[in-house]
Amino acid sequence: MNLATIVSSAILARIQEATSAAATSGESPTTPPEAPTATWVDTLISFAPMIAIFAIFYFVLIRPERAQRKKREEMLSKMSKGDKVMTTGGMFGTIAALSDKEVTLEIADGVRVKFVRQSIQEVRNEP
Repeated sequence: MNLATIVSSAILARIQEATSAAATSGESPTTPPEAPTATWVDTLISFAPMIAIFAIFYFVLIRPERAQRKKREEMLSKMSKGDKVMTTGGMFGTIAALSDKEVTLEIADGVRVKFVRQSIQEVRNEP
């Protein structure tokens, strides 16, 4: 006899013992034990960490970003001719002309450059 035959016969013997023990106790060997049913409180408790993480993300990331975006959109809509601005590339200039999508900046005497309105980083009107 080889090792595989010995191991398989030992496994078969254990399976037969388990089925005969289950038959004498009145249980079906294929019936799994009943799992405890989860209540709505257990379900809520299991989702609590995810809800807490979402709340943290909302108050730390999403809400401040929305406020910053609103402030930027307001700044871009209130720009007017003659305002001193800085572009996202760091170029300073004075607004010479405005349209819905473009801003013409005068960066030196007689030098005018067109930019997309969204490329204005900040208005730097200093009193």
